[in-house]
Amino acid sequence: MGIDQEQLFMETVHKYQSFGIELTNQSSSDDFRVYGLYKQAVSGNCTKPIPNRYDRLNVKKYMAWNDLKGMSQDKAKELYEQLFMETVHKYQSFGIELTNQSSSDDFRVYGLYKQAISGNCTKPIPNRYDRLNVKKYMAWNDLKGMSQDKAKELYVKEMKKVMQKINE
Repeated sequence: MGIDQEQLFMETVHKYQSFGIELTNQSSSDDFRVYGLYKQAVSGNCTKPIPNRYDRLNVKKYMAWNDLKGMSQDKAKELYEQLFMETVHKYQSFGIELTNQSSSDDFRVYGLYKQAISGNCTKPIPNRYDRLNVKKYMAWNDLKGMSQDKAKELYVKEMKKVMQKINE
């Protein structure tokens, strides 16, 4: 694995960790897959014994890692990065169509997305009669100074809330 790919993997690990995803028995299969890929990428094959069957969380973590036995660490790193991007795209697929009547929360999610992807807003304020784009501009510009990593963390948290509302 080249230095650039290794650096990309470590940056991806940092981003995932900054999202504050804690594994629980109710965590999604994707969250456990991320855990398994991380462990395989960093430590190689699982050599630990299977946990007590009543310790369901650690059994799920063990299975997620042990299922990858034989996969190279480089391949695990590659798949870890790919799964991260798929997760981001999945959140983006819940795209919220903004209108003048959209909630302030919807504009906040838009602003977080723009801050996460592009950093500080450097565009001029739109024409005041273009109310929708003024609201979008304000939502993004209000986050000026927030790091892109912090915006990504908050964006993922907000999108998880949106997904939970949709699933209810």
